[in-house]
Amino acid sequence: MLAYKIMRSKHYKPGAKVLTSKANYGKRMFKDQPTTALIHSALDLSRQYSLSFQQILWMFLDFQNRSFQPRIPDQIPGAHRHELIALANSSKRILDGNFSATFWETLYEQVRVADRPACPTRLKSYFASKDIASLSQYRDNHWGDKMGDKLACEIEIEACQVVFEADMVILDRVTEEMNFESARPHILRYWDQEVSNQPIAELLLQGTVALGKRVQLA
Repeated sequence: MLAYKIMRSKHYKPGAKVLTSKANYGKRMFKDQPTTALIHSALDLSRQYSLSFQQILWMFLDFQNRSFQPRIPDQIPGAHRHELIALANSSKRILDGNFSATFWETLYEQVRVADRPACPTRLKSYFASKDIASLSQYRDNHWGDKMGDKLACEIEIEACQVVFEADMVILDRVTEEMNFESARPHILRYWDQEVSNQPIAELLLQGTVALGKRVQLA
């Protein structure tokens, strides 16, 4: 069975086999412990005080920029602010793409663990599209003109378990304007495998995939 993947050209070697447990999202993302700690604090604040993700991230960004008037929500007690400042200043920059990806994946994972523990974790999975049309849509929605050194290729998944298939458009509806509780129902729709009007299917794989030929996206 074939699936399709966008990957960095320097890692692309036709015929190479990739053990997905060594290439999964979580393994790449959660090496930076201060960043992980800051993200967990952000989600805890959102739950505790019903603050939007945007409010919290703006506050952390102001801390990192050494702003004289950081945007600190009134709900956060003064005694807690010094700890948050220290966490923010030891973390990756809020505007760093790796921070953003780690933030959202942590949120999805917390909802899964609490409400849908039978579903497989995204953090130990490898992502692929089931057809070229879905991969093209994903590219247009998430990469735009940022492909740079990236390319699309086939992957052979005969020896790889497809542990989950879902519509990534559902997760795209989760925004920074939401807080933990308002985002939760949208994330559960993903884990419940609901399908949007214009779905973009993604496969979560666990096992070994073989890289195939390069493909051109429309």
